[in-house]
Amino acid sequence: MVVGLRMAEGGASYIFFAFSLAYGAYRGIPNQVMLEGLTISMMIVTVTALFYGRLSDRLGRRTVYMAGAIGLMLVAFPFFWLIDTREPSLVLLAYVLADSVVLAAMVGVQPSYMAELFKTEVRYSGMGIGRELSSVIGGGIAPMIATALLAKYHSSTPVAIYLILLGLVTVVALLFTPETRPREARRADLA
Repeated sequence: MVVGLRMAEGGASYIFFAFSLAYGAYRGIPNQVMLEGLTISMMIVTVTALFYGRLSDRLGRRTVYMAGAIGLMLVAFPFFWLIDTREPSLVLLAYVLADSVVLAAMVGVQPSYMAELFKTEVRYSGMGIGRELSSVIGGGIAPMIATALLAKYHSSTPVAIYLILLGLVTVVALLFTPETRPREARRADLA
């Protein structure tokens, strides 16, 4: 299940962090504009990831992670549309939506959620194997797939569809994964 859970976050991370720079160059956008958008959004992630982690204590890990996966599917096309404007403020908005809002929802919850899916005796190996396997399957090849799609179709549409499919894999995995929010947090909500 961990492999499926990480498909959206892993694949999207590599597309938003690596492929998007090549896409910006393809669209004639100065590399500085792309890097500034990415850097600023990553600085914001340091706050929003913590926010989502805390929110998952109240609403549940699965709920917040699901919101991130669905958010990825919703932002896939607008991310590229905003970059296509070549307007620096809209490029920044694309990165903030994709990274600081959507990916942060998954990244902020991931450590606790995935650790809580396993018994203590197998937690490290279960989480580690699943996480690293998904990095290869979902993340590592994502920029190559995105580049091949762009080269073949000369459009971001197939890349956005690919992002949506990654989000869908994660949503399906979440449907078969239990909520793991600590009981203490649930009891605190009742008090």
